[in-house]
Amino acid sequence: PVIKARTKRGGVSPLIDFMISKFKPRYWWFFLVETTRRLICTSFLLVIPDPQAMLIFAIVINVLAMSVYDHFHPFLSETSNLIQMMCNWSIVLAAVVLLVME
Repeated sequence: PVIKARTKRGGVSPLIDFMISKFKPRYWWFFLVETTRRLICTSFLLVIPDPQAMLIFAIVINVLAMSVYDHFHPFLSETSNLIQMMCNWSIVLAAVVLLVME
């Protein structure tokens, strides 16, 4: 229903438009993927008691996210897709460095 409303009327409710407007119309649902990734990387990691396991889990989650973003290219702008990949790489690199330092 959301995607039909977007393609027929050219817009959706302002309550959700800010979440989906940066994605290609067929990937309007991608904000759920991004929100889930953010919650896992910020909140769920705190549940893991072992710091090394936490870092390994963060690396795995962000590598999976990179593969999903690389496969779908969900953003309207290719620059945004590239920036998202660079951000995920920086998170992975930081986690690897922290893992090596321990």
